[in-house]
Amino acid sequence: PQRSLESARHSLELAGNPYNLTASQFWAVRAVAAIILGVLVAALMFVTNAAWTQRILYPIIAAALGFFLPVIWLSSQISRRKNSIIKSLPDALALLTVCVEAGLGFDGAMQKVTDKWQNELSDSFSRVIREIQLGKLRREALRDMADRIGIPEMTSFVAAIIQSEQWGVSMAKVLR
Repeated sequence: PQRSLESARHSLELAGNPYNLTASQFWAVRAVAAIILGVLVAALMFVTNAAWTQRILYPIIAAALGFFLPVIWLSSQISRRKNSIIKSLPDALALLTVCVEAGLGFDGAMQKVTDKWQNELSDSFSRVIREIQLGKLRREALRDMADRIGIPEMTSFVAAIIQSEQWGVSMAKVLR
């Protein structure tokens, strides 16, 4: 159960935590959907005087479908969010580069991105800024963001930013 909850939590983070569900709530939704669909199809089978095999088999299939429909929905949310982030990444990198070259620090540049746009990537940058303000190290906040987003492009971007910070390389050069 613990691994299942952790997997559900990670999937919810990758999806951007739709409806602010916790992992246990997501599992409860899966169970309720299975029960409701199973009971509805069972009632339908008894009302229509279906054969005994259909009265047993169809509700089981419907319950299984109800159990897996939330997972299918969640994976579509994950893929929608990843596509949105991938599409907005070039514009965000361009704005970050312009801001850093104009003299802003990287945190200030991220703030400009969050001020300019309202999308999944700017929400992620906003969360990083809040975590940094609360005392988390920038590299930890950025790594956590890359883990929450789960796309290789963002992981590479974060690794480059962290390395430039550690080695003292110009942030503008890295962003370019």
